[in-house]
Amino acid sequence: EDSLWWKNIAKTPEVEVAVSEIVFTGTARLVQEKLAHVFGLFRKKYGDFQVERWYGGSRSKRNAVEVELLRVLGKRPTGKPLLEIAI
Repeated sequence: EDSLWWKNIAKTPEVEVAVSEIVFTGTARLVQEKLAHVFGLFRKKYGDFQVERWYGGSRSKRNAVEVELLRVLGKRPTGKPLLEIAI
């Protein structure tokens, strides 16, 4: 909840997202009203026990982010470090 990543999105919503080796530009925004829906999808896929293990207790304060992908930038160069976000 104190991550600079969340604060940066609020100030500058332009992001780059890598899916496998393909990099997209996009616009991100916090959508806290969709958090329950996201957890519902996770529970459907992974089960209540696993979701509670990942996101229960002290890990329950999460933010939901929605990213609208705008265009493909191309392939990510090999070895380029990326920020990886665990959902």
